[in-house]
Amino acid sequence: MNFQIKNRFSGAIQFECELSAEIADKSYSLKLGFAVKKALSADADLADANLAGARNVPETNGSESAQSPEPEDRAERLRRRAERYRALHPEVPVVPALDAKILSILENGKGGLEMGTWHQCATTHCRGGWATTLAGPAGQELESKHGVQYAATMIYRASTGRVPHFFATNERALEDIREMAALQPETQP
Repeated sequence: MNFQIKNRFSGAIQFECELSAEIADKSYSLKLGFAVKKALSADADLADANLAGARNVPETNGSESAQSPEPEDRAERLRRRAERYRALHPEVPVVPALDAKILSILENGKGGLEMGTWHQCATTHCRGGWATTLAGPAGQELESKHGVQYAATMIYRASTGRVPHFFATNERALEDIREMAALQPETQP
């Protein structure tokens, strides 16, 4: 199947390639994603190209299979993301089972959750505040160097493989903490 990437202003063709029959049945977003990968490998100039809707296509071994190399299991995907982040940023402290620990504190009445402020007091924090607090002195050092939001972002990435929404409501944050705690075994790094 012939596929074209066009200029978003003039409509002129900026890159053209052949996509396999396997990809021809996929959504436009995936076809565009595969074409963008081909364009980048050909060093094509995609400045001003209309790339709206292009989906991130997984790395392949040369075939154009749309099967993701990432495991289907969400907990395993998150564990691998955290592992990759830690390899690149070994200086970031890791809090094993971070959301499970926050949930335990909240459910056992040992602390509170207030998403309207990073640190309300020694026992009430927002989600990001809990992350830097539970990381101990290393978390506090990271917070003083980068600020709470960025420090919490780094700790969450290293610990869980994802960054939660730090500006959610208390109810939504607690709902997500519960959901994520279920995916985080205590044996996590």
